[in-house]
Amino acid sequence: MSMATRFLTLGAATIISCLLISLGMQQYRQAKQLTNIVNRRMIELSAWMEGEEILQYHGVKVSGAEVLNFYKRFFCGFVPADFEMQLVQNGCEISMKNGAYLAELQNSKSLLYCPDNAVYQCNVVENQNRVITAVRFVMQESLE
Repeated sequence: MSMATRFLTLGAATIISCLLISLGMQQYRQAKQLTNIVNRRMIELSAWMEGEEILQYHGVKVSGAEVLNFYKRFFCGFVPADFEMQLVQNGCEISMKNGAYLAELQNSKSLLYCPDNAVYQCNVVENQNRVITAVRFVMQESLE
């Protein structure tokens, strides 16, 4: 082979290598974009599913034990809920936004005590954008 042929082969191999590298980089960028889109959609789906879970409580009568479990589920976890829980009983209304009330909800001598066999009417409060702002539990009767 002559020198010219070798240089042409080397040049062609270099161009093909550059093309393959650029195609690989392009595929990487597209995969990264796709991953970002999927992550964003998964977060939206998770938020929607959580909202649907909460909306299932609307208009339902629940026991005091279920009110306590609701509080533990949405306010005592790693990430507290972004809505408030309103508890109406014994002539007073209390709004709770964090997990600080758990001991009072379980203490039978507390004003916030939720008797296990009490019946509460649950209502989910939404704003005009259909964002859940509060879940309201109103004591209907206490069977103690």
